[in-house]
Amino acid sequence: MVNFNTNYNISPIYSTITGKTTAAQKSKQPVINQGSAQDVFQKSAVAGQQDITGIQQSSPVSSTWNNKRIEAIYDKTYEAVMAQNPITQELNIKKPALNFKNPDEKEEDTIASYRTGMGEIAVYAGNFLANDIYLCKFTDENNEPVDIKISTREDIDKYLQNPSEYKLTTDKLTDSEKELYISSIFAHELRHCIQKHLIASTDGCKDEYKKELEDYKKTLEELTSLKKELAEAKGEPYVSSDDDEDLKKLNYGLNYKPKKIFDRNMTFKYSLLPSDNRYWSVNDHLHALSSKKKEDYDNNYYSDPLEIDAYNYEREFMLTQADAYPAANLRKEIVNDMFIATSLNVSDADFPFIEQNV
Repeated sequence: MVNFNTNYNISPIYSTITGKTTAAQKSKQPVINQGSAQDVFQKSAVAGQQDITGIQQSSPVSSTWNNKRIEAIYDKTYEAVMAQNPITQELNIKKPALNFKNPDEKEEDTIASYRTGMGEIAVYAGNFLANDIYLCKFTDENNEPVDIKISTREDIDKYLQNPSEYKLTTDKLTDSEKELYISSIFAHELRHCIQKHLIASTDGCKDEYKKELEDYKKTLEELTSLKKELAEAKGEPYVSSDDDEDLKKLNYGLNYKPKKIFDRNMTFKYSLLPSDNRYWSVNDHLHALSSKKKEDYDNNYYSDPLEIDAYNYEREFMLTQADAYPAANLRKEIVNDMFIATSLNVSDADFPFIEQNV
């Protein structure tokens, strides 16, 4: 059994560093690319621990980080995530496809995004995944860590042109460390995939979920119709866009047939740790409360149950999978700091979880 703290000499940041980061605290953090901190969960639209399936490093690595290599990491990540989440055996999940978007379409700080109802994960790779990436640690005058981020050389150089009062130290990630980091990002998005399939399979929220997809489809239809009218008015041929493709992809969610309908009181285990007895209510937390939080998305991102859960899973996944790599390929201090970087996004300290002793 993996002991997160002992295996990696990690300080007990579950109860200290991971306390909810306030807006005031965030405003004091150095401004630099936040890597996976701002994944976009688009509105478009269990209990128990199994043996952990190791990812293992993709064999042998080259210096090229192309789509094929990213897909190989994703394939192995998908297998590991499904093994760690036994509830998926009761869900009718089709493996999400990877959709590598044009780098110019990349939204601020977005690396990947699970697209609800469309059965895909959009990858905004751009230069971020193609180039070297660095673990950046900011420390104060007492050498105490203030923030930790994953960034490109370009973002570091921009920061150094107008630095803050904090000291910056950087470590270039090795191929194995970068692979583990990318894998953890996919794990985060796949956790969103599981969440949404649970919602779509649970009595009390599945019909509202379907209605949200139907409303989004209607919006897309109106938008594409308007574009066609404008093209006709200009005497120009209509050129199909991503909106047309999204209309087709929405059929996945609109036609989803649950393998099993869960009772409206269905709960979902928060942590991989057997000693952690906190559970989500699929209906009350992952669906109803999350929907309410999204009414003010920018201010509620880190307190959204869907994001709290996905970030927590991302950091736990990172540590369970680190054991699958040869010891010489990962630096423990780097894995420790990547864990902390993700943990800074977990705002679970005050959340009223359901506690169950199973």
